[in-house]
Amino acid sequence: MADRYAGDRILADDIAALGSTLIAFTPTWTNLTVGNGTQDCAYRTRGAWVDARYLLTWGSTTSISGIVTATLPVAALASAVFIATAVYRDSSASTQYHGLVSPSGGALRLMTFASPRADISSSAPFTWATSDTMGWCITYPIA
Repeated sequence: MADRYAGDRILADDIAALGSTLIAFTPTWTNLTVGNGTQDCAYRTRGAWVDARYLLTWGSTTSISGIVTATLPVAALASAVFIATAVYRDSSASTQYHGLVSPSGGALRLMTFASPRADISSSAPFTWATSDTMGWCITYPIA
């Protein structure tokens, strides 16, 4: 994989190609209860950079109660500007919605591009239910 820079797009295939160099982690969520949902999150460091992958599959007891943030696996450089595109999938309608993930107080804030653009919530970009998913890959500089 070529060198990456803040703001570069990184694909899930890029992260998967890293193989055994990935380290599993469990993010701390704010205003999201994982409950019986499943998380598949992993990262690797490359010099002064981190590549991270997040995937959350909704369970029957997963819920949102406000503005959702997720912690980073490794602290980001405070002055860094970085963003990732997120995919939110409504499994019952087989529909995907796109959004963004951006830094917010040392964590990542989740938003949707659905009209109007807003933070994700229990009903945005759709009403979340069992088997729905949210995921993103992000590259950022280490503090």
